[in-house]
Amino acid sequence: MGADSIHPGPSMTRMQRWGLLIAVVILLLNTAVPFLVSRQAALKREEVGAQRELIHQLIQLLGGYVDAETGVRGFMLTHDETFLAPYVHGRGEVRRLLPQVARAVHSQPEQKRRLEKLLQIEHPVNALQTQRIEVLRRNLPIDTASVIQGKRYMDAIRAGIGAMDADARQRAAVLAADVARLDRWSRIAVAGMTLLDLLLIGAACLLALRAIREQRAAMVAADRANRHLLNEVAQRNETMGQLEQHTARLNEVIATQALLAQSALDLDRFLKLVGDSMMRLTPAQGVVVQMIEGELLACRAGSGVGSSLIGTWVEQRSSLSGLCIAQEQVLASSDTENDPRVNQEACRRAGARALVVAPLFQAGVAVGVLMMVADHPDAFSPHDTQTLQLMAGLMGAALGYQRQFEQNQVLLTGRTQALAALERELSRRERYEAELVSSRQRTQAIIEASHEMFICIDRDGLVIDWNAQAAAVFGWTKDEVLGRPLTELIVPERFRLRHQDGIAHFLKTGEGAALNRRIELPAMQRNGNEVLVELTITVLHHGDTVEFPCFLRDISARKRAEQALLNQQQTLRAITDAIPALVAFLDATQRYRYWNGQYLVLLGIEPTEGQLMVDFMGKDYYERARPYVESALCGEKVHFETTMVALRGTRHIVSDLIPQIGEQGTVSGCYVVSWDVTDRKQQELAWRTLASFDTLTGALTRAFFLEALDLALRRHRRSGQPLALFYLDVDHFKPINDQHGHAVGDAVLRGYAQAIERSLRESDVVGRLGGDEFCVMLDEVRTEENAIAVAEKILAAVRMPIETESGPMQISTSIGIAFIVRTQRAPDQLVALADSALYQAKQIGRDRFALIRVDDEGSL
Repeated sequence: MGADSIHPGPSMTRMQRWGLLIAVVILLLNTAVPFLVSRQAALKREEVGAQRELIHQLIQLLGGYVDAETGVRGFMLTHDETFLAPYVHGRGEVRRLLPQVARAVHSQPEQKRRLEKLLQIEHPVNALQTQRIEVLRRNLPIDTASVIQGKRYMDAIRAGIGAMDADARQRAAVLAADVARLDRWSRIAVAGMTLLDLLLIGAACLLALRAIREQRAAMVAADRANRHLLNEVAQRNETMGQLEQHTARLNEVIATQALLAQSALDLDRFLKLVGDSMMRLTPAQGVVVQMIEGELLACRAGSGVGSSLIGTWVEQRSSLSGLCIAQEQVLASSDTENDPRVNQEACRRAGARALVVAPLFQAGVAVGVLMMVADHPDAFSPHDTQTLQLMAGLMGAALGYQRQFEQNQVLLTGRTQALAALERELSRRERYEAELVSSRQRTQAIIEASHEMFICIDRDGLVIDWNAQAAAVFGWTKDEVLGRPLTELIVPERFRLRHQDGIAHFLKTGEGAALNRRIELPAMQRNGNEVLVELTITVLHHGDTVEFPCFLRDISARKRAEQALLNQQQTLRAITDAIPALVAFLDATQRYRYWNGQYLVLLGIEPTEGQLMVDFMGKDYYERARPYVESALCGEKVHFETTMVALRGTRHIVSDLIPQIGEQGTVSGCYVVSWDVTDRKQQELAWRTLASFDTLTGALTRAFFLEALDLALRRHRRSGQPLALFYLDVDHFKPINDQHGHAVGDAVLRGYAQAIERSLRESDVVGRLGGDEFCVMLDEVRTEENAIAVAEKILAAVRMPIETESGPMQISTSIGIAFIVRTQRAPDQLVALADSALYQAKQIGRDRFALIRVDDEGSL
């Protein structure tokens, strides 16, 4: 069949082969050329992206340095720990970005060189910032040289990052130009290849039309032959299928008969097996086995949809099954909805539209039916009915044997259970006796191996048992003591009479003060030494005999350790009470387990044993301290500072929390050591005030004014609000000092500073740079006119006479104004600009102002 149906087409001509080869070459060129050009453009774009990412990282890196320096300066000015948040964030950004920038520039020698210079500055900058924070935390004055050095470092960092940023921008521009040029070449290559494709498609269409015409005639002839052969094969396959189906059905019936012959099956499983076999042999959707029970038919087994009927009953007189039994023949219903013989309710419950029923006979008497059902009419063929009748005959022949087998099984099971019960009782008694012997042996072995001493005496006080531990402690072997009075062996002479009286009292009354409780008594060893033991005495009755078993434990070492521990605790209590600090121990539930006497001295009250921290210290203090306590209970050492209300008012407290960690790594609590640092805080505040302000005029010192200006510049860069910087001094101040002396000069400077203060808002900042030179910072000045108005107020206020010991002094001032719109300049650069404006004001006649507008995006 296969050889006859294959019709090879005409062979490919030489011209067609050359055409195919040329087409393949053109297709390869069409794919390769645009790909290579696009690949080069993609690589260039990746380099452009890398340079832009480097620019972004450099901007973030500069921001990190600026945030870190801002946080440090804010902390220097305010001594508020919250200002360290920008420092922590900035240092984190620097640590994160430096490795990324290093990876980005590793193939660029010039950029790599600049980064190495930046890294050389990074370590001293970090060290300097850390040193300044630590100095401030210790409340020590800041060295002005370190502030200036920090500014120099920041200028060097800004310059280095700026140079790297400019180089990256230049490289990105060059690469972008290369990408544009490659894109143009890519478009030209695509246009050329598209034209070649069109030519190739046209030639392919012509060749395809010619081949189609040649092959169409051959395909028509081959199709006719193939259809004839397929019809023959289909008829042959249908015949073979019917034969195979019939053979399989017979084989299945034979296999089922073999299974039914096995007497080991119980009845329910027997019936289920018949149903499953019928499901395989016929197109039935369900098989049901119904057995006669009086006037009813009970569904004993089912397969498929018939399983839903198991346990249901139908009346014989109103069902096709009952009619089948009465007539003793196979009955079928091709459509149950139109057949009055069937039980319509049962058919609807099982979804049966067609069914066939065959009677089951046992010894010539009908005992039930075998039924198969389907969910559509006319579902069963005569072959299916024949199979059902055959299976019913096999099932009836084996059914009687199965029922007899079940009856025999019931009798055998009853006898077997009785014998098994008897065997279990005998086995239980033997096991009980063996366990009793084993228990006695195990108990004796445990007593012998115990680390506690065991002694047993009878009613006469004679030793009847003595374990190895007792021999080791008291020095008497078991063989030496058995049968001897206990009083002669281990009872000190002063207690022997009491021991004998106790046994006699128990034998007479059944009561004993020392029974069933732990007591501590001295016991005597063989060498005459006494040891302190903890003992427990019980009583055992065996008929008329009485035994006194006793467990003893040598507690001499424990007592010595307890005394040593008590001495240590007393010493520790004396030491902690003498320390001028609150010392306590909190367990894992934050309850007080120890505290020293300073609680009563500082607070006037003491906690109670087991009192919660929140109940003793109060909710307000507890809420502030809770995060630190929880961290300590997680295993961290914690240091924090807060305030609490004490006998002397609100006090500043510095606390250290030290966790107590066990051998398994678990935290059982923490030690709390709190110091009152209120007096030290007040002294530090006084020192800091002296260091921040000029003692003569009350203005900020130069260093602190520059810090305040730096903070204002940062706010200005975030908000975009203008600010103004005044640089001013006293006109002709040197002659005043030369003619009237320094005392008068100091009085003039004080009056000059007061006149400036009267002309400003509370939010404005005044600083003395040195001599008669002052600076004023006006924050959030919206227009130049507002800054000029303030300058005119200062000029007018300074013209007012100043009282000195030489009489009223008339002075004037000159002012240089730097009106800042947008700038990235450093504070000292802006001060220099304001100083140049002051120089211009003096050049044009003094007692006036000059203004410079600072805008980095415009002109100066």
